[in-house]
Order: sequence, then structure tokens, then C-alpha cells
Amino acid sequence: AHPIRRRDTRWSVNLVMDKSETLLTSWERACFWGSNTGREHEFTCAGERAGTFYVWQTLRSQDQLPAWITSIDRPCPTGQASQLPASTGRCADEFVVNDEGYLVWVGRDPETGEVRSWKDGYANRLWGAISANGGQFNAGGYTYHWGRPFQMVDEEGNPIRRNAGSSLPDVNFGFGSNFRYKGFSTYVQMRGQLGGKIYNRAKHYLYVQNGGRHSDNDQSRKPDELKKNTDYYAQGLGRGSNCNGGGSSCTVYVDHFLEDATHLKLGEVRMAYRFNQEQLRRIMGNAAPSAMSLGINGRNLFTLTHYSGMDPERGSNLSRIEFLNYPHLRNFTATLDITF
Repeated sequence: AHPIRRRDTRWSVNLVMDKSETLLTSWERACFWGSNTGREHEFTCAGERAGTFYVWQTLRSQDQLPAWITSIDRPCPTGQASQLPASTGRCADEFVVNDEGYLVWVGRDPETGEVRSWKDGYANRLWGAISANGGQFNAGGYTYHWGRPFQMVDEEGNPIRRNAGSSLPDVNFGFGSNFRYKGFSTYVQMRGQLGGKIYNRAKHYLYVQNGGRHSDNDQSRKPDELKKNTDYYAQGLGRGSNCNGGGSSCTVYVDHFLEDATHLKLGEVRMAYRFNQEQLRRIMGNAAPSAMSLGINGRNLFTLTHYSGMDPERGSNLSRIEFLNYPHLRNFTATLDITF
């Protein structure tokens, strides 16, 4: 479109939008989980869509508890269970939702039999405590640790991977604007997407690597009741697998690290001024060239997004995964064009 088209002034704009989907309509062979680097979250089978993220689901409510927990009509079997007062409630009651929205096991106070709070870990030294001290218990072949999130598993203790969305966005869009007034010109290019998922594998890696290097592991500025230990992030959310951070194979994909990739990026801005020969002769005389243009370009200038990683555009269209690599860099260039 051309909102302005005059002799000395021109302004043109363009907007493009697209949406794509992929569906495997026929697959006459055995279905399988992805094995290539960066595609292990996919399930290949008839009726599946490319780009789908199948991830381990971290529990967020008591309704998601497995049968081996809900069927225990007494306190959870820790080393302190025998010390509890008579007629104390069910094991499932000992699971509560913490400040990050995750279901965690908190046990009971051995003196009163009351369910503890998820805020009691630091004051009562429950983080990392053993079973005898009320810090963990086993059920269904699974070990539950005090205050630590955990993922949904089947009757055999294997993690259940659920369809959590696709790397393909609901809409891709781009916007461009060209403006010229006499010798001055500008160009602006913006792009982005609505919807779609990206897996922050760099964050996953930093949760686990060397006891936790991600900023989320830093508890120094939190009040004591909100502090978590490193295993909360490394084992509870990271499942103890750092996936090597880079391009190596990884079979552990947890929903905590799958994020909305919606974003708006200012991809490029260019400003320039073109001097004609008449203007140049005032300075250079007869040696003046026919024209000369001075300009400055800026690329990848800023991104508006709620994504917690470095760049929501990392990865490929069908596998949006950000590894622990350099992001797209912001850069500036100056240009000089001379026409003789």
C-alpha cells in the first residue's frame, strides 16, 4: 500500500501473514519416537502433526495423583509415620500446591499430625532430609521428596508424555515500511508470531549442570520460607538430565521448560541521506560525483516477548528448541555509496 505518493514524499507499507500446518495422513510402518538430535520430543505416526511437543507433565493438582497415592487411606509411609497421632488423615492430603503452582509432598508434623506447609522447608530442615526425618517416602516404585515437584508416571513408573502444543505458530507476520522525503529515506522491518511453543533447553541444562547455574537457582534474595534447594530445580523440574545443553540427543523434555514463543521483533531499521551532484559541488567543486549516500543500519534491535530465554526464533520451524549457543546478535553498520 502507498499511503503517501507525492513528488518529494513517498511512503509505502506492506503486511504479510501466514499460517501452516502439517499432518501425517499415512504411515504404513511402526510408529516411533524421534531419535535425531533436537527431534526426540516428536512422535511419528499416522494422524500426528510435525512440530508437536510431547513432554513430561509436572503435576499441579491433587486430581492428578496416581492411584497408589490416592488409595493410601493413612499418612504417607515415612520413617515418622508411626509417631503420628491416631486417626490422622490420608496420604493424598499431604500433597499441596506451592508458590510456583506445582504439587509437592510436604508430609505431616510428627507432634500434631497436621499437614505441613510448603513454606516449612528451610525452618525445619526438610529440604533433602531422609525418610527417618520425614523428608521422603516410597510408593508405587517412585520416591517422593519433601517439597520437590514430580512428573506424572504410569503404573510401571514410566513417565507419561503428553501433547503440549506445536512449534508452529497460530500466525506468522511481517511488517515493512519505506519512507522517503527528498534525499532522506528510512526503512523499518518488523516480524513476529502469535502462538507456537519453544523449548528452553539452555535453561534446562543450566538447572542441572554443576549444581545449578541458572538464575532461578539463586535463592539469596528470597525470604526463608520461599527458598528452595538445588534439587528442587535439578531433580524435581530438570529430572537430573542436563541434555548436554547443545546438539546431543535428549529424551527428557519437561513441561516446565516449554514456553509460549509469541513475540514481536524489530528486525531492521535503516536511515540514509542521498546527496545529489548539485549539493556535492558546493563542497567538492568539479570533482563531485553524480551522487553520494550516507546511511546507518541496525539489525535485530529488540524483541518483545514473555519468553524467558535469549531468542524465541531459535531452532527450526518444526523444532523450536533453544540450545546453549550464541543467540542472534544485534549489529550496526554504516554505509557509504558513491555514484560516479
